[in-house]
Amino acid sequence: MSCIRIPNGIICMYPTYRLRLEDGTCVFMSWHDCCGPEFYRDKNERRWIDEWWENPLIVKALDWFTGRGNRA
Repeated sequence: MSCIRIPNGIICMYPTYRLRLEDGTCVFMSWHDCCGPEFYRDKNERRWIDEWWENPLIVKALDWFTGRGNRA
């Protein structure tokens, strides 16, 4: 994560990844070094996936991602 200092604040940029699930669908994930993952249904990060930890396909994709050293 890189941070950019602006007048009166800081903007932090974080990477976004596209993960393919076992059923063939894709989800987009933003990875925060301190907070962990956030999952979205679209690339613009507007349709947030609530309670993603209850979806076994997303959990398995996250395990794959972290098993590779946080690289997609």
